[in-house]
Amino acid sequence: MEAFGFSEGPFAHLAGWPERVLCICARPGHEVLFAGASLHRMSTRGCRVTVVALSSRSPTLPPPLRASALAMSSDGLRRAAEVLGVARVEQFAMSSPPLAYRERIALQERLCHLIREELPDLVISEGLGVPVAAVDRQAGVALSHGAIAAAAAPAFGARPSAALPPHEISQRWLFAPPSDVAIYRHRSEDADRTNRQTWITVEAGSDLDAKWSALSAYLPDLPPGPTPALKHLLRTERFLAIQYVSQVVLAERKRKTRAPTSN
Repeated sequence: MEAFGFSEGPFAHLAGWPERVLCICARPGHEVLFAGASLHRMSTRGCRVTVVALSSRSPTLPPPLRASALAMSSDGLRRAAEVLGVARVEQFAMSSPPLAYRERIALQERLCHLIREELPDLVISEGLGVPVAAVDRQAGVALSHGAIAAAAAPAFGARPSAALPPHEISQRWLFAPPSDVAIYRHRSEDADRTNRQTWITVEAGSDLDAKWSALSAYLPDLPPGPTPALKHLLRTERFLAIQYVSQVVLAERKRKTRAPTSN
């Protein structure tokens, strides 16, 4: 098995571009704040981007923007998607966590079916540095992880369909805090599938204009351009990229590990 990798690399130097991306965020607006420049850059290079917001509440905004926050609407989500080049948007109606068991399973099932429909090469979602008090984002972490695992399983949910066969995610990007915030290596239940972890830093560059325009879909009273302080806040996006080994390869490795050795 390849040694567990943990390195830093710029977005532009990544080898190979995903063709289909699914971004799962807790609230509308988070897809812009955490990944707006990245999603716009992917879409302009021909990638099909899908965004799903788990709840319909107003986005959690940084202090400089909080005073101007407006109630979230599906129209804002749609208009932001148009700016970023998003091909499909879905908005769920997640209750305020903690979620009842039936709702959690129903949401996970919907995400599972969405993954099987869209067949993403890459899933971008919550995962690192989520405050304990941000219960909806914490729920997003659990739901995303569960749906990815369920989508790869032979059968899941109340309505398994032969038309939607299992789909395995090969790569996942987790929203991460800025580089000056201490973060520790991500651990998960599927650690045995993890092949490599890499920090990815995205400098928005010219995509910052699209990111600001997408924010304006939620906050129409924003000025035409960001102030220097807001530009500094929004210009960098950071992710922890996780590459996974396929289940077939993993099963073969386990088989070889269990095979008796001959003298």
